[in-house]
Amino acid sequence: MSSRVCVCVCVCVCVCVAPIRGLFLEQSRMSGYEEMKCTVNNVFPAPRVTWETEPPTFEALRPVTRIIPNKMGLYSVDSRLKKLKGELDIIYICKVTRLYSGETWTASIRQREIRESPGIDLTVPCAVPSYMNKPSLKWTFSNGEDLSTILTYDSRSENIVSSPPWKSHAELDPFKISFGDSSIRLMDPKESEHTGRYTCVLSMPYGTHTERSDIIIGSSVGKPTQDSPSYLWILGLVVGLLLLSLGGILVYWKLKALTNSHTDVLSGS
Repeated sequence: MSSRVCVCVCVCVCVCVAPIRGLFLEQSRMSGYEEMKCTVNNVFPAPRVTWETEPPTFEALRPVTRIIPNKMGLYSVDSRLKKLKGELDIIYICKVTRLYSGETWTASIRQREIRESPGIDLTVPCAVPSYMNKPSLKWTFSNGEDLSTILTYDSRSENIVSSPPWKSHAELDPFKISFGDSSIRLMDPKESEHTGRYTCVLSMPYGTHTERSDIIIGSSVGKPTQDSPSYLWILGLVVGLLLLSLGGILVYWKLKALTNSHTDVLSGS
């Protein structure tokens, strides 16, 4: 009598994963020109990096991405995108996606410069990008030396906390936040106190958006200086050309009238 023995073999496959813990996006000039630099460190497996702009542009984006493994087998990603020419008010968006889970981290940035005269209220803009929904907010100020917090906003509690030195100078409209406008109103700005970089950071799980505004407060803002180019010569040139054209037309019609008159005399004789 024969007997059969069934043997079951279980194979366990272990997949080691080092998740993304932070995504960093900044403007750089390390390559000799202005570019956006997107980096993530110590991840496994190697993620996929994509770039977008908001609003979209007709120009094709050509980032240069380097994925480098270290001795432990983890990957560091360095992706760079040359800043587009002629696109001054645009959001650069870097997305890093994990291959197994499909989880995507997003970082975006927009930079601008604003000039205004002292004592005139102005709005420092910050808009929530389309890929974000009810992010938390932090406004900071730097004059090149010190970094100070202006205010914070918690999207869950809808609580706004303003720093004492800024309570009388910076204001956030809670009604506009619900419509994606996180701008602050700068009241009675002073040249020495309020010239500097204002940074708005919108954050939520797996994503941050940064808007940097370099604000220049000065009495000479908007006034022509001795070294600034003058465009009066262009106006003079245009007026001169118009007068010359008008004079040419008058001479032409006068000569034509004389020619016609001479022709009539010859015909009559």
